[in-house]
Amino acid sequence: MNRKILAVVMALVVAGFAVGNVFAARDKIGTTVSFLKLGAGVKPLAMGSAYAGIANDVNSIYWNPAGLAGMQKKEITAMYNLMYQGVDFSDMGYGYIAAGIPLGKLGTVGYALNYFTAGSIEKRLTDTTDAAGTFSASYMSNTLGYGIALGNLELGLGLKFINGTIDSTASNLAIGADLGVMYNFNSSLGLGLAIQNLGTPLKFAASEDPLPLNIKLGVGYKTGKLSAGVDVNVPTDNDVNFALGAEYALAFGSISLPLRLGFNTARMQDLGAMSGLSLGLGVGINDMLCFDLAWLPQGDQLGNTYSIALTFKF
Repeated sequence: MNRKILAVVMALVVAGFAVGNVFAARDKIGTTVSFLKLGAGVKPLAMGSAYAGIANDVNSIYWNPAGLAGMQKKEITAMYNLMYQGVDFSDMGYGYIAAGIPLGKLGTVGYALNYFTAGSIEKRLTDTTDAAGTFSASYMSNTLGYGIALGNLELGLGLKFINGTIDSTASNLAIGADLGVMYNFNSSLGLGLAIQNLGTPLKFAASEDPLPLNIKLGVGYKTGKLSAGVDVNVPTDNDVNFALGAEYALAFGSISLPLRLGFNTARMQDLGAMSGLSLGLGVGINDMLCFDLAWLPQGDQLGNTYSIALTFKF
């Protein structure tokens, strides 16, 4: 089994570099709709965003919609990011709400809302140091998700409706899609593939930004109290990057205490080695209610981001 896992991980690495040679587009950093890359769900974020191969909860809507097929209960989750604490950008806000309902053999349906606000930004109408007041920018994405299991194979689809406002200028309605596939070799080992953010660009007047297309390959391993994942990401607006994460769930009667650790090379590339790290923990009660917290350092210039979430299963 260990040899099989190693072989799958190595295959993902090779595939990531091979596909990356096609895109290799680090010169396009900052040209896509960036808020769609902020992630969703405290558990995946704490695990370094390595979730394509282990997704089986309502957060699958974002990471790999095929994972919705693995949900056993109805779920509702709400997350908020305290972004860039300790620096001037700390009035930015990012939130996420999602719900999923299993329908037995018919699959699982889900809905997610992601929203971002940039807070107050100084406005300048000419080349001057004097601000002419302030303005704000906000973005929103509504996603309808669906996942179904066909034996060991799981298939998923997420349809996104994206819009934004900068000052008083509203964007068009951009439409995107996520496609997901997951294959479960057995109850422990899974392989996932997601194509994220296919779709039309987001346009403001004469300017437009494409959606951040990403190919995500992941392997996940679950046994008892331990879950671990490795993902390869091949984005159109950055270099190929890797995500690694693990969770170990301690149990004390009806109380669970999942401890999480992750590393993501995308943040490390842009913000320094320490920024690739992520840590998190949760407190769960009777597998019905869970409070989660994650810490994501963003480097000296951007401070720290803290993610908090509350999840209900019923």
